[in-house]
Formats: sequence, C-alpha cells, structure tokens
Amino acid sequence: MSDPLIANRRQAGLTALYLGIFAMVWFSVPAAEQPLRALLVVGSIVALLTAVAGGVLSARLLLGYGVQALVRGYRPA
Repeated sequence: MSDPLIANRRQAGLTALYLGIFAMVWFSVPAAEQPLRALLVVGSIVALLTAVAGGVLSARLLLGYGVQALVRGYRPA
C-alpha cells in the first residue's frame, strides 16, 4: 500500500462509499408529495449506486486487486 496512486484511489472509494450511504439515507427520510417523491427516489438510487461503486473500488484495492489488476489482470499470490 505504499503506492500513492493506490492510496488515493482507495481514499476516493471510501469517500464515495460514505457519501453514498449518507445521501441514500438523506434522500429516503423525508415524506413528500408525488413530483418531489420521484426525484427523491431517483436520488436515493443514484446514491446507492455510488455507495456500491465506492465499496467495490475500496475492496478491490484493499485486497490487492487494484490498479495493476485493472490494467494487467493479475491476482496477488
């Protein structure tokens, strides 16, 4: 984990995970009328996708399947 590129990408993945979870909760709490409710549901779905993408990126980098795996397709020994 000494490579700064991997550390920065892992931090970005964790940030996306945390903000995605926060946004998903934020968009799902308020009760609103129908036109606004549809926008809140869309925002919650986008936040969920952001959280999943951030979690996948963080997990891949944490397990060693990071930047090299994306480019070369290798797995650590």
